Amino acid sequence: MSSWFGRWFAYGLGRAAGRAIFEGDETDAKAPSDGGPVRQQTEEEILEAERRYDEEAKRYAAEDRAAREAKKRR
Repeated sequence: MSSWFGRWFAYGLGRAAGRAIFEGDETDAKAPSDGGPVRQQTEEEILEAERRYDEEAKRYAAEDRAAREAKKRR
């Protein structure tokens, strides 16, 4: 004889399996986006952003080198 917990667990598991098989996975359609809608950009905007990122990367690299040099001098 099965317990109420076993019956409840089997019912929940069977219900979830049936939903996955017959109704499909609807969670993807309802999932919130992680950063908002995708913004359309022109090629010029994309190239400008890439230039800006490259400049920032160079600046960060220079700051890291300066910090390492300062640390060596101590």
